[in-house]
Amino acid sequence: MDVVAEVLSGIGNLRVHVFRRYEGGEASAEGDTGAGLPSVDAEVDPTDQQRVVSLRFAAGPASGSDVEVVECKLNPDLSVQHSYTSRRIDFVEFKGRVRSKPSLDGIQVERGERIVDEEGCVKNVISNHGRCTLVCPGCSTAVLNFDRVASLPHSGWIESAANWFCSCSGTENSLHYLEQVEDNIQPEVGKCLLGETVCIATCEQVGLDGRDEKASDQHIAYCCAGCSNILGVIGPWPSTHGTGTNSAVTIFKHLISVKEKEDLFSKYNPANSFGNDLLLLSTAKSQMHFQVRFQKLSLELVGILQLVVLNQSVLVDHLRIGSDGDSKEEEKIGWQRVTGGGKMKVLFKFSALTDDNMERLSDDWAERVAADQMTMFWDKIGEDIISALEESKKLVPESCRAFNGFQVGYIALLESSETASRLIFE
Repeated sequence: MDVVAEVLSGIGNLRVHVFRRYEGGEASAEGDTGAGLPSVDAEVDPTDQQRVVSLRFAAGPASGSDVEVVECKLNPDLSVQHSYTSRRIDFVEFKGRVRSKPSLDGIQVERGERIVDEEGCVKNVISNHGRCTLVCPGCSTAVLNFDRVASLPHSGWIESAANWFCSCSGTENSLHYLEQVEDNIQPEVGKCLLGETVCIATCEQVGLDGRDEKASDQHIAYCCAGCSNILGVIGPWPSTHGTGTNSAVTIFKHLISVKEKEDLFSKYNPANSFGNDLLLLSTAKSQMHFQVRFQKLSLELVGILQLVVLNQSVLVDHLRIGSDGDSKEEEKIGWQRVTGGGKMKVLFKFSALTDDNMERLSDDWAERVAADQMTMFWDKIGEDIISALEESKKLVPESCRAFNGFQVGYIALLESSETASRLIFE
């Protein structure tokens, strides 16, 4: 049996779902409301600032069974108001309105602290060793050497840079300031630009002879010279005023290691890197619809992900209680945490390109909803993202997993403080 709690930011709802695990099976038929579920009562503890929800589980549907109490604690900035519990077709649901302090609405993803810490670590490495080296984790081949580092604005900075200057002094002056900012944020030989989920360098630094692709917006894979594993992409450096520079190399943190401090980027993976970039892009552009086109290293299209952001930041905690066996030992209630932390709640549909019609239908949808289009490589990136989305469906009761042809899922986010951005089961 699974217990999944979530706080939806903005909406101010706490939801706790209790449901049986289904491994490819069907949910209970309508009319068998709550079939196979234990009895569950929930109450909010008024003595602890109304931030503790106590869930009382009986080991089986029959009354008189042993009772287990599991507490779902919100972080100290949240409190629960106006709660109720109801039984549905295949799950029990607890709902409550959540009040938060003005400084917190659900989860905070604070990029500043994380990037500042990483920049400080890299500067210490440079201070101690004279330089810092990025290596391929697959074969330890040195990929990039540099002796200077600077942090980039967030991944959507090009889209939001136009809002950094007020137009009181005239539009022309604002555009001039914007051009100055863009011209100053450029890859340079000997320097690494540290972004949210990437490291950026010049082509010359990785031995690509500074190729110039100003006229092309095509991005190609950058692979390790030692083992041919994909490490990033090569493409033109972005600019809103059209001057452009030679192409830059964007190296993904989840595919690289720092030689002198191997665990520096260990927190990154394809799914949470994608989630973090998606969060920043959707915020910068006020965009909730995305079409992600996955391609092979040969640039052949292999699949398309249609994605709708339902809630940008959700606190989630997942508890697994007991087992589905028949023996007395298995019936005894025990529990373990499965996953928790900050996530983005989405609707998604992945289409493998079995024929041209699939691409046309996806493109029609993207045009109809004015979706933002993205292109990503499938190998080691897209396949992990889709796998994580499919796995995340298990956080939702079977009868609630689909809507209008899409699936309900979650994408993990990077947080600066895990304990401050999660619900806690005890």
